[in-house]
Amino acid sequence: MVDFTIPDQLAFNKAKLILKSNTTRFIAPKFFKVDTDNITLEQNEVEAARLETPAYIKSYFGQPVFDIIDIPSFSYIRPIDGVKVVTAAQALGTALIEINQSKLIINTQIQGRSGTVKEYIGLSDYEVTITGAMISEHSNVPPRQQMQYLYDVLIAPVAINIYSNFLDYVRIYSVVVKDFKFTQIEGTRNAVGYVINCQSDEPFEIQYQEDQTVRKYKTTASF
Repeated sequence: MVDFTIPDQLAFNKAKLILKSNTTRFIAPKFFKVDTDNITLEQNEVEAARLETPAYIKSYFGQPVFDIIDIPSFSYIRPIDGVKVVTAAQALGTALIEINQSKLIINTQIQGRSGTVKEYIGLSDYEVTITGAMISEHSNVPPRQQMQYLYDVLIAPVAINIYSNFLDYVRIYSVVVKDFKFTQIEGTRNAVGYVINCQSDEPFEIQYQEDQTVRKYKTTASF
């Protein structure tokens, strides 16, 4: 008599769902050739600004990371309870960045004239969207600590210094977080997705004259 073992249908469906959800992201890159030398050179371009991160980084699955988002450690006073919070430095390697910018134009309607008169004012702030995921080292454990560290950064009521090769192309080095969200990822328990919406922030100088001496002050966004 032959003993047949029938697999648990629930376990089979779960394995099928995991493969379906992650094949494109985690398995397919194994079949592509990656120029690791160029990756290292690109990562080194902004290395002087982010000394806490090594020059060549691999993801949890051993894939080369083309670019990372570095957020150095900083401190702030939490408005809710007045407690000083010191954030942990962040190196987001599994993230994609989208940058948008609009022009500031005033449209004026004139009676008897079709269309409007356009007055160009300047450029608006960059709108930056960062989409990525945090992955735990253990297959069945959520990345709770990573999520808490990133959460402490995102709720800060101050402008945040940020470094990335992609952001460096348009000279963005500081952002203000507008909103963010964390999401569960279908078929996985050890990964949490996130979407962060930011605006670029550029320090500006305030000048005033006192006793024929011009004093300059640099300031950034704070709430």
